[in-house]
Amino acid sequence: MKKFFFFAALLCAHISWAETSVVPSTTLTTYYETINGKSGEDIRSALNSKIRPHTTISYDNLRYIYQYSDTYDAKGTVIEDIYSYCDPAYTTDFCDGTCGYNREHSVPKSWFNEATPLYSDAFHLYPTNCYVNSNRGNYAYGECADGEKCTTNGVQAKGRRGLSTFVSDNGTNYSSVGTVFEPDNEYKGDLARTYFYMVTCYMTQQFNYADGGVKMFEYTNGTAYFTQYSIDLLMKWHRQDPVSKKELIRNEVIYGNTTYNKSDYKQGNRNPFIDYPQLAEYLWGNKQGQSVDLATLVSAYSGDTVPPTPPTPTIKHGVNWMVNGEELQVDSIKENNKVTALPDEPTSCSTESNVFVGWTTAPISGTSDDAPAVLYKTANQMPAVTADVTYYAVFAKQTTTQSSQVESTETIDLSTGFADKQEVTSVSGSKVTLTFDGGTNNNKPKYFTNGNAVRLYGSNSMTVTANNITGIVLTYGSNDGSNPISTNVGTFSTDTWTGSANAVIFTVGGTSGNRRIASVAVTTNGAGLTTAYSRYITSCQTTTEIEEAPVKGGAARKVLIGSTLYIQTADGLYTITGQRAK
Repeated sequence: MKKFFFFAALLCAHISWAETSVVPSTTLTTYYETINGKSGEDIRSALNSKIRPHTTISYDNLRYIYQYSDTYDAKGTVIEDIYSYCDPAYTTDFCDGTCGYNREHSVPKSWFNEATPLYSDAFHLYPTNCYVNSNRGNYAYGECADGEKCTTNGVQAKGRRGLSTFVSDNGTNYSSVGTVFEPDNEYKGDLARTYFYMVTCYMTQQFNYADGGVKMFEYTNGTAYFTQYSIDLLMKWHRQDPVSKKELIRNEVIYGNTTYNKSDYKQGNRNPFIDYPQLAEYLWGNKQGQSVDLATLVSAYSGDTVPPTPPTPTIKHGVNWMVNGEELQVDSIKENNKVTALPDEPTSCSTESNVFVGWTTAPISGTSDDAPAVLYKTANQMPAVTADVTYYAVFAKQTTTQSSQVESTETIDLSTGFADKQEVTSVSGSKVTLTFDGGTNNNKPKYFTNGNAVRLYGSNSMTVTANNITGIVLTYGSNDGSNPISTNVGTFSTDTWTGSANAVIFTVGGTSGNRRIASVAVTTNGAGLTTAYSRYITSCQTTTEIEEAPVKGGAARKVLIGSTLYIQTADGLYTITGQRAK
């Protein structure tokens, strides 16, 4: 669970943080009444009309609002820094001393060409340490398991920077995103809801002036949207890190609730995704297409702030482990690094260069054509470890045989099953996989209910992959365009491809317009290889050393397999990141 920040009294406001709840200064069901009964993009449009008109606070005057929106000590004089542990004394001077603070554009200003009023919108500008702020630069947010802490000159950073290692819940690997900045777990939900606010309040803003902006936003027909990467990343963070008391207070201060804001500055608008966290599910999550009913929508102010999808259990900071006699302080468990396969042992461990097929705790004596009674192929199959144990790598001789030919046709339906304007990257059937690529066009392949089809723009491509493809028939959606379509192999005319291949790439030509693909029927001859194993053997034993330590959320165990350190919890095996404890 997210930690709560206890601000106590804010100067002369005399607010006691012993209070059990934060009270909004407006009736939320009335404030948001225009979204009632709406669904999809109509929700975002209605929210935009409500929160887009607001008072612009100058970039310079943000310092005065920070005293109430971002301090947490008993006198309201210490800044809570989301990027470092400095927590500088509140002052109207920026970047004063080692722990001085600056105004961090969580959505970098280069992404919107420093346009106003985005440049000084208090909802996405946070007071952060000057040094770490500079190191974040204009990199997109993300997850980087081996990221580098931006720590120097006495500044201990919370966030880290490194190459993306984010893998979405549906298995999409986003390593191609490149260098990203990962905030600490306790602020990931805050920043996700900040981005939800920005893409809603400024939905007509072009957010792609710089490379990082293109990774998180796209701009189509005068409207800003999240990329699929942003949806996968931010919805994960939003669900795992619920709204905190700090966010409720910050929402009220920026809105201008005088109980909490004693300055002369206010924007007069609210962040809908702090008020009603479930709204994100209606736009980008598991309630897409459903209509909002304000009478049943749960407000974060009710105290029930957990989004509908339960978060994955995590281990918090502050656990010290002894590894090979050296103490490591674990900063966090990287949720996206849940191990899906036990470590592969090098094939050199098998004298006959056989294939590695799994791990077992009982060695096989001699050679055998039978697999071990217990063979662990994935970490989730691994039982709870309560004592030191030795694993043995299991190898087998691999043989392949040709299967018989059976012609069959599988149709992939692209006319339904997607949200309107959803970017489509891949669709799989039982034998066929369709992979979509944007090519050099800023417009990526997307599904539109207008035409009930996936639109491919100029230079967009669709790769059809299956075993021994002999024929492909495309069905087009209504009002289809006339752009030419070419293929890398075989013969294609109008809507029919013939040839022999395992992968066929359809590329749309032209610089404007699009083609609308509603279905793809793929015929294969069914020929393929069947793999079998024999003569199972074991070698390459490795000892797993176990230590236990009490942590928040219950006990966890350190598992050292070979030279790789893991944490085992009740729901699986995780890699960890850490730094040497001083």
